[in-house]
Amino acid sequence: MLKTLIVYIHLLATAFALVELLKFDIRLLWNLNRPLAAADLQRLISTKNTVTLALVVLWITGIWFVVNGVIDEPDKYLTNQKLWMKLFTVSLLTVNGMLMHSVGFARLRPGVVFSQMALRGQWILLGMGVVSSVSWMFAAFLGIARVWNYSASFHDLFVMYLWFLWGGFTAASLPLLYLRLRHNNARVSDTLKFNLLKTLSLFHGFSDAILWEFLHLSEWRRLKPEQTLIEEGKAARSFYILANGEASVEKNGKPIGVLKVGDYFGEIAYIREQAATRAATVTTRSEAMVIRVKSETLTTASDELRFSLHRAFLRALDERQTRTEYQLAAP
Repeated sequence: MLKTLIVYIHLLATAFALVELLKFDIRLLWNLNRPLAAADLQRLISTKNTVTLALVVLWITGIWFVVNGVIDEPDKYLTNQKLWMKLFTVSLLTVNGMLMHSVGFARLRPGVVFSQMALRGQWILLGMGVVSSVSWMFAAFLGIARVWNYSASFHDLFVMYLWFLWGGFTAASLPLLYLRLRHNNARVSDTLKFNLLKTLSLFHGFSDAILWEFLHLSEWRRLKPEQTLIEEGKAARSFYILANGEASVEKNGKPIGVLKVGDYFGEIAYIREQAATRAATVTTRSEAMVIRVKSETLTTASDELRFSLHRAFLRALDERQTRTEYQLAAP
């Protein structure tokens, strides 16, 4: 009865780890080209905790099996080469888990786009992920392959394990290679956008890392003249920055101003963090490049980016108020 219970716990721990890893791998694959959100990192931590617990259970129950096997078959049990291959696989899993915690996870933070990370960082994370997933599956495979007890050699099993790793690494790298090829031109474009952001007064004092995060969260649109960007009375869900061109501002159908490069609008709803309606209509006067950021998108941004934007907007509001007071006080 006790042995059956230990076997059940052993298999249950393996199954839980495999399910959690599979769910995370699918989620990561789906979001390869999207900025990591804080919620993604929380799910990663949850997966890590589940897999770590499963690994501890695997070691405890595995040691029990070995001790029990040596007691039952003292002259034969340790000659089973499959046992040593499973011990090697679980040991590699343990070392790989430690490296992922100390080296791999340190490279992940909110706003990071996996497909646009440095190549070295991508391959490190990819390699660790493949070793983790393949090793768990191979350990489970060895656990049920009773036909190999005392018949399969360590060499043959090790070669099979290497083939599993090669297949896993190839399968995992294909979507990443595809995205890298597809975004070769986009990366050049992103560099131009980044350099443009650095020239805008709103982003004065922003670090390069925060500017890159903002760029990845924003949408860039080329517009023709006479295109309406926001309409008075409509719900406010985004704010805009004019990266190129000019736009006119109207209220109650009457022109009240002109926006030029570097000007932004629609930020009040974001600052107040509550539902609002547009106070004016903004329409392009010429061909323009507009940067759009959805308020809901910024909920996934890092605290540093949100703080930097709040500070920049409040600084600009203070400057506007100072100019207005000066103009009113002028004779």
